Amino acid sequence: MKMENDVLQAIEAVRCEYGKPIYINSAYRCQKHNAELKSKPSSSHLVGLAIDIRVNSSRERYGLFRHLIQHFTRFGFGDGFIHADLDHINKTPNVIWDYYGKDVPK
Repeated sequence: MKMENDVLQAIEAVRCEYGKPIYINSAYRCQKHNAELKSKPSSSHLVGLAIDIRVNSSRERYGLFRHLIQHFTRFGFGDGFIHADLDHINKTPNVIWDYYGKDVPK
């Protein structure tokens, strides 16, 4: 596993607080896989600081986000997933964006 320990601790805390299973679609990615997904070359997944979590409904998204925001600082919302990361290396913290209408990695 090439995930940063801070991310692993944060998602474990979220899982305990949320009290339901959390399904991770994507975590660490090598450069080749990241390129195949047409994700940004500066993706936080490349350095083990990001995860994408599956969500099936707006209610589930809201419930999960209530806990994620206590432990992560950057979020992206897409169709069926939430991206959460702790990448402060070259990225601005405390931001939320969306992937709607864009080519989104699955």
